[in-house]
Amino acid sequence: MFCPRCGSDDEELIEGVCKSCFIKKAKIIGMDDDLKITICAHCNSILNGIKWEDSELSDEELVSFTVMENLHAMEQVEDLEISVDILTVRGSNYECLVHAEGKLLGTLVVEEYKVNVKIVKNVCPDCSKFASGYFESVIQIRADNRFPTHEELQIVDEIVRTKLGNLSLKNRMAYVSDVAMLKEGVDYYIGSYKAAKKLQKQLRTV
Repeated sequence: MFCPRCGSDDEELIEGVCKSCFIKKAKIIGMDDDLKITICAHCNSILNGIKWEDSELSDEELVSFTVMENLHAMEQVEDLEISVDILTVRGSNYECLVHAEGKLLGTLVVEEYKVNVKIVKNVCPDCSKFASGYFESVIQIRADNRFPTHEELQIVDEIVRTKLGNLSLKNRMAYVSDVAMLKEGVDYYIGSYKAAKKLQKQLRTV
């Protein structure tokens, strides 16, 4: 059989064309020309689908990671190597050059694409709750028939801040929303009910 593109009849056809024409028309990788990343302006978490996830990546690292995550490669490609370089940054827009090379049916193929990545700043639900003073529990600090001493309140406050600081590494809602000084004692308004329960358990030992 002959190749309908070039007329060659000395090669086995692949997807209806000869090997040479197949390689010429093939794209070893594919991706969208424009990508968007939504991150929280306060905590830098990333919106992945409908879920916010923590991230410690810089904006540049996040752009490169997003490009790599959104490309797809041909199944027939072997020894594929891909690099992403940021060419220009204009505000929240990153123009990137994607370089890909790999072997397709034993032939080295090199491709380059330009991709634009836009970073969109938003506010995640947890940070929105924090900003609005949201809380789920109140811890009341009291002493029998008297107001707690200054030293007692200092010890309690240190425990509250330290414990919540540790808990916030896995639970962003582990924060103090407000502190109220009352004639009976002090009330701590805690963003997370689960964090407040753990905090109460430790405070009982004081």
